[in-house]
Amino acid sequence: MRQEDREKAGGVTTTLTGLRKVLAAAGLESLWQIPGWQPAESIRLLPLGARTAPARGASKFGGDPDLPSGAVWPLIGKRALSFLAQIHLPDLKPFAAASGLPKRGQLWFFADTLDIPRKGGSACRVIYSTAATATLRSASPPVDASSTPLSDIFPVRAMRFQSILSVPERIPESLDPELREALMALINPEGIVHKIFGYPNRIQNPLTGKAGSETLLLQLDSDRRLDMQWGDAGRLFLMSSGRDPGGTEFNNCSVAIQSY
Repeated sequence: MRQEDREKAGGVTTTLTGLRKVLAAAGLESLWQIPGWQPAESIRLLPLGARTAPARGASKFGGDPDLPSGAVWPLIGKRALSFLAQIHLPDLKPFAAASGLPKRGQLWFFADTLDIPRKGGSACRVIYSTAATATLRSASPPVDASSTPLSDIFPVRAMRFQSILSVPERIPESLDPELREALMALINPEGIVHKIFGYPNRIQNPLTGKAGSETLLLQLDSDRRLDMQWGDAGRLFLMSSGRDPGGTEFNNCSVAIQSY
């Protein structure tokens, strides 16, 4: 599918009523009867049109992060992790999916996008801080002796948010092949979906483990508006095996890509 078509394509639902209608139309009403099958709320991240730099500390994709004074750019060996996105946490107050997060401060997402194994395991880091916005400073990635950045740099785009529902990424074995294909179309929608939390929109194998032991922190789709291309029209996933009770640290972070 062309990029223009992916930008216009839907494939996400915003309400439980809407999801019920979608499942009914696909002949998947029986999913509600399966123990443990339950959709989850996610927060969709939508890039705004202009490439003008957002205000300091504002939620955004790419550009230079607005880091707290004294913060060190995360590295893996001699290579800098790439800055992906910055979230101003007060923006998430209206969304139930963010109920476990602090109500103030910022989150910054970094990953080693220069070397992402297909099976995951590459380095990533999520930084949380409650530093006052006035104390944040725009930070540029480290460079080598020839002033070449040691990470990928993505164009800056402001973002807005939308509450959406995501369906479990595991397909019940009881479904016949036709219904399995219909459910896979919901798990892996045609449209571009950037989001935090909920179930991953996997393209290949499930990412959360059989016991659901991993949490989706951030999903970034291939999107020319952000100069992001993960394999062949794939998606990048930041996963974590644990988050502290206060929601201020993301532990055992890993990054993976899946594509066609």
